[in-house]
Amino acid sequence: MKHLSTYIILFLVISLNTGVFATMQIPDKILVEGNQAVLETSWAYPSPLQCYYMQNLIPYPFEWRSTGNYRGHIAHWEIRDGMLWLNTIEVDRKDYQPKHFKVKNKSSKLKKGPVMAVWFSGVIYCKYLNPEDRYEVLKTYFFQVRDGKIIAQDTFKGSFFDLENRDEYPLVRMHDYYMSFHYNRFSKKYEAFKFEGEVFLLNLNQVRHHPIFDYYGNDMNDFPYHWENEEYNGFPNCEWEISNDSVYITSFQLNFGNRLDTTYSHTINIQEEFNSNQSRIHADWMNNVFFLTQKDMIRIGDSEIRQYAFLEIKNGMVKNKRIYQKKENESIDVKEQDRTFKKLFRKYKIQHFSNKMPKNISL
Repeated sequence: MKHLSTYIILFLVISLNTGVFATMQIPDKILVEGNQAVLETSWAYPSPLQCYYMQNLIPYPFEWRSTGNYRGHIAHWEIRDGMLWLNTIEVDRKDYQPKHFKVKNKSSKLKKGPVMAVWFSGVIYCKYLNPEDRYEVLKTYFFQVRDGKIIAQDTFKGSFFDLENRDEYPLVRMHDYYMSFHYNRFSKKYEAFKFEGEVFLLNLNQVRHHPIFDYYGNDMNDFPYHWENEEYNGFPNCEWEISNDSVYITSFQLNFGNRLDTTYSHTINIQEEFNSNQSRIHADWMNNVFFLTQKDMIRIGDSEIRQYAFLEIKNGMVKNKRIYQKKENESIDVKEQDRTFKKLFRKYKIQHFSNKMPKNISL
């Protein structure tokens, strides 16, 4: 895969293709080698703390503060003992412990004090600035993080923009891939399912992770095409088909790049990837409850309605389903639905959400 962008190119591409210059975001803060540095953040990809809420589907507790702080907070981090730690969270110039915003390790209870960022895997870009001249970068750091552990580090004097030979620093390139992966993750919000002669959509923001990830392992780190893959990397873009209650994957692409007006993609040959000679692959790794929305509205009498479906899938087979119709702005009261609907809704909440979902569905 060609190296698509540097930070300058990314900024110019966004600006030239939209006519809008995105506001630079206030960075997080991070202690590195005893120095107070900054951890760069962007509107185009999530910060490490944002990842915590997104990956666990926990309601986001922060509100937009300004065009320079969309995420609504400034996190204070530290590189210590080879790990990434979250020390405090600053909101409106007041510091809070991570516990205040329900941040904890995967298996631990909420505790006082710093929290090891075991939920985070990615590449972070940090700068140590001259205390007397905040525009002068004295030192630049790139850290590769996996499950909160520092795997690799690139460090050099001065600014990233002053580098003469960026190929000497592989984490600079990997950070480009990391940005591209997450940019396409959040710009590609839906996955298409052909079901009962209609096209339905799976909202990727309402599931813990992309359905293809379960084929490779338990989490995104097991996906072989993320930012650590130098040759092929990108966020998956698949098409699915449900036929005779069997779920099939019919196409598999990787979306990459950072352009707002163009999506680059690389096609993965599903026969080679899944070691099969079939034109469609039975998704026997799927075990979940999905909520699908019909893509196009249909007219019945004087009303335009849309169909919705809860599907319980086990080993790639639809075991239970509940299809219903409603008007665009109509809410569905779960208490008034039948037993199958309530059962599937309850399983859907447990599998995908760490906190309570609204009692009524309104999409």
